[in-house]
Amino acid sequence: MDDACSVVHVAAKPRAITVAIGINAPPWAVWNVLADWRAFSRWNPFILRAEGNLEAGSQVRMRVRLHDGMHINIRPMLLSVRPPEEIRWMGKLPVPGLVDGEHTLSILPLEKNRVCFVQHEIYRGILVPVLWFRLKQDAVQGFSAMNAALKSRAEGLLLVAA
Repeated sequence: MDDACSVVHVAAKPRAITVAIGINAPPWAVWNVLADWRAFSRWNPFILRAEGNLEAGSQVRMRVRLHDGMHINIRPMLLSVRPPEEIRWMGKLPVPGLVDGEHTLSILPLEKNRVCFVQHEIYRGILVPVLWFRLKQDAVQGFSAMNAALKSRAEGLLLVAA
């Protein structure tokens, strides 16, 4: 099936990455996969682990795989949690203002039992121009891998439930 939702977009100003994919599942089914952080290690090739309270204002812990296979630990602050539509956080290096990333996971309803899942990150900070090539590689590869795995898991869980 041709998927008009699938897109990879890299913007120079502001420096931002958007990766989207169509998923043949209702919004709540996709949300339930995203909100089950304990299961990330079983299916998510990008965010290997996520721990903490899934509520706005919480600082959480995540382990992320970079495009070269290395892992980093981040402690983003959740800015918005709106089931079944959005999770948004702000991640920063230990020194704010060097590289800050506002990351959004959006579930956009299309037609019945179909959504467009979008990952979007806006990068700010004085080191972003220097690190842009690396940030871009990590984000495009990581977001794409996670989106494909989320699609497979959400659609697969619906088949099992049917």
